[in-house]
Amino acid sequence: MSVSQLSHCVYQGCEGQQPWLSIIIPTFKRPSLLREALASVLAQDAAPDYQVIVVDNACSQDTLEIAKELRSSRVSVYHNLENVGMWGSMGIGIAVASGEWILILCDDDLLLPNALGQFATAVSRNQKDRIGCLAGGTLLNISEDVQPILKGRGDCVQFPFVAPQRRADPFLVPPGTDFLEVPKLCSSIFRKEEILRAGGWDRECEGYADLAMFLRMQKHGLLYGSTEIFGKFGVHSGNESNLARIWTNYPVTAAEILFTRYLNDGSPSSDRLRHRLEGAYVRALWTTRLSTSLRRQYAGEVLAHVARTKFNYPLLSLPWLLELLAMAYRFARPRIGTIFRALRGNLPKHLTAGQE
Repeated sequence: MSVSQLSHCVYQGCEGQQPWLSIIIPTFKRPSLLREALASVLAQDAAPDYQVIVVDNACSQDTLEIAKELRSSRVSVYHNLENVGMWGSMGIGIAVASGEWILILCDDDLLLPNALGQFATAVSRNQKDRIGCLAGGTLLNISEDVQPILKGRGDCVQFPFVAPQRRADPFLVPPGTDFLEVPKLCSSIFRKEEILRAGGWDRECEGYADLAMFLRMQKHGLLYGSTEIFGKFGVHSGNESNLARIWTNYPVTAAEILFTRYLNDGSPSSDRLRHRLEGAYVRALWTTRLSTSLRRQYAGEVLAHVARTKFNYPLLSLPWLLELLAMAYRFARPRIGTIFRALRGNLPKHLTAGQE
């Protein structure tokens, strides 16, 4: 289908411009978060020329009103005629984007104040190589409704790759290099031409479409990392990575497609990433509130499609053990977190200074 059959423009920014970067913001019924995301974009310091394309998947009037309030010639708004999902909205944004580079900013994420200037500077430092994707560090914005056991004071930073000891910035992430974390879209830019060459996001991978694209870029020698921190990723109970929603947002069959298409080279790094993803399903089975019948069904699915490690096999084949683990986890986790934070507060300052 063409873009005109899926979406229509209801608010047009400056036409005819050829920006360096197109920022695509897919949104769905979260006007307050969208307003914050847009504000973080429009407040950029020393930024290269850019445009903002908001793709509303719910045809919400709020989105149009927010754009009108901002009165920015950089911002355009598209309303989808039907629900095409987050990845479909991204595809629409890419199809209408004019920039050489693409940045996907989900409506619950933010850009740090000088992110766009840092992106442009990093790319300009390396003119000899063809960069298909540049991914840097991300500040995690942990909401109060999320209580990880080891949550410290303030935010924490994730870097997706280990920088080589002797390197320029940006640095190549060669095939076979381990991912410390899956890079976040809010801290990554893609060359539009390479996204189109890949055929866009692999939507058969469902929630793993971003990881599939990063792995494809890495396989073709186009993935580069940076030690700069670009974006702020929202960690809250409603976002896609919530383990309680893993069965709908990250179907086991989608993981199997990801493994088959992008993690089938038998390299140690692919095996390690595969085991980490398998582990997410196993953890979800004993941390998520499920009925015994659902737990047995999901355990069977994971066993059939994904988990083939020696550790996972006996655990998944005993649903009653998973049920006991789930009960123990629900009882112990809030108490462990409280005890840890209490102890941490009583430790000598020289022992906790490096953990801030």
